[in-house]
Amino acid sequence: MTNKEKVFHLIKQCSPKRLTNNDILAGTRMKPHQQVYQKTRELLAEGRIKGRQVGATWEYWYEASGSA
Repeated sequence: MTNKEKVFHLIKQCSPKRLTNNDILAGTRMKPHQQVYQKTRELLAEGRIKGRQVGATWEYWYEASGSA
């Protein structure tokens, strides 16, 4: 499984909870921290996850197609 798939599966598994990069880092043990940020940005661009910035922190979540 690729690092991007690890990130995606963790976010999907924890749905509807919103995860930060630090949560994802702890859940995947991926290093360095920038790798987590890069993978979440790729997943956002692909539309596979949702995300929003709250201050300096990003939150990510999975939303099934057709969900409001």
